[in-house]
Amino acid sequence: MCALRYLDSFDHYTTITQKWTAAAAAAFSITAAAARTGIQGLRSTQWGRYGPTLTLTAQGTWVIGFGLRYSGLPTGADRCGVCATYDGGGAQACLQVQPGTGRLILRQGNESGAIVATSVNSLNIGVYYYIEFKHIIDNVAGLLEVRVDGVVWATFTGDTQATGNATADLIRLGSTGDAAGAGANIDWDDHYILDGVDQSIADPNSPPNNDYWGNTQIECLVPTAPGNYAEWTTLVGAPTHWQAEDEVPPDEDTSYVESATLDQRDTYNFLNLSVVSATIPGIQILMRARTTLAGADNIARLYRNAGTDDQGADNVLQTSYAYHREILGGDPVAAGPWSVANVNSMEMGAVVR
Repeated sequence: MCALRYLDSFDHYTTITQKWTAAAAAAFSITAAAARTGIQGLRSTQWGRYGPTLTLTAQGTWVIGFGLRYSGLPTGADRCGVCATYDGGGAQACLQVQPGTGRLILRQGNESGAIVATSVNSLNIGVYYYIEFKHIIDNVAGLLEVRVDGVVWATFTGDTQATGNATADLIRLGSTGDAAGAGANIDWDDHYILDGVDQSIADPNSPPNNDYWGNTQIECLVPTAPGNYAEWTTLVGAPTHWQAEDEVPPDEDTSYVESATLDQRDTYNFLNLSVVSATIPGIQILMRARTTLAGADNIARLYRNAGTDDQGADNVLQTSYAYHREILGGDPVAAGPWSVANVNSMEMGAVVR
């Protein structure tokens, strides 16, 4: 099942490679100064630097949303990228800010590719906008489009395929070239990635999640109280199970809970959403875990609401800490779309597998 592929508030971690496949250039960091909502965002202090990359399964359609703000315009056509799609090591298309004007540019391929569309409107310095970039990859019937705060600013139909494949499997924030550009703060926040698959086919509780979401806020929820289960037998570095799991950023082996007993469960209640009414097209569960035993060890997500449990697929653990990500487009217990009330009343945790 695909469609909603990734969510990032940048609020719960500080090391880019804890969630992204590959790190960015040294100019990039996760910092409170870049926050649009929540407590942190992603910042580059220089135009033109490679940003973090996320490798996903190859798809022919991608929709990428994020808040964007910058403190100064780029200089040079190869130093102005904000987002790109890649097929392996080759850029399929990129979205850029035009030097000197703040207009948005759509290019085939990398920073040297053909410009296929340029917006009439310009982004103002120091203002956070919500940007959505859509790429349907095809030699004939492709699409490149960018929306700003829900309004189409630039669009192109035709040849949008720069490599030998009509797919992309890597998403990058930042430039497609790593040339030092003008010094400025470029900020990203509230980031989502969708592909073109209708998620509701595999999950009838979910919306399709294969096209623009519009202006979006991503909230990070952390444990705030015990849940129904506290079966894991080892508790280190905290007075309670949920307090061993609530730290931002992760403190790894400083505080944790642990179990080696198959099917033992731990669940926690979480911080409420900051809004009382919202459309929630999906949630992303992150379990950060490792194994200390020889051989294969697994962990599975456990969601509990209104006295009913729902268990996710097994995730294979390694000896180093890693995030294990699961997307739920709809509520498997309520058997429908997510509501603010159900998110606020949920317990989430893990099962030893």
